[in-house]
Amino acid sequence: MSGNKIPTTTVHQARLQIFQPTRRPKDCIREIETSWGSAVVDGKLGQTHADMLEAIFYNAISSKKLENGDVNIIVDPYRVRISVGGGKKYSYSTLIKHSKEVMKVLIELRTESTGSFVISHIIQKIIKSTVTANNPALNAG
Repeated sequence: MSGNKIPTTTVHQARLQIFQPTRRPKDCIREIETSWGSAVVDGKLGQTHADMLEAIFYNAISSKKLENGDVNIIVDPYRVRISVGGGKKYSYSTLIKHSKEVMKVLIELRTESTGSFVISHIIQKIIKSTVTANNPALNAG
């Protein structure tokens, strides 16, 4: 898993409906049962959180799957803000606020197809890189 071609969502996120279908989700414990499996979501996950995660995956500069199953993703926060904002800059502070909300959520998944059982957070940590990129618009001329 390298480069920026990673899925914008997972089959389990979609089938087990872990995100509340609203822009104003409630902080609660939700139990979801489907023919594909079950999920228990402890926290606040709504459509804005789903949009943010899709923007992170879509705008991935690189990704690396680790031995423990985690995935490290490098993104340009500006690209994520533009993507979440629908072409306009989304507030950086609001993006961080939503990231923290996602980090607090604990998800328990049981899947019928693979028989797997996982308890985890979607985002484990955020690390600000010291590496900067050149702005091609500033170098045009």
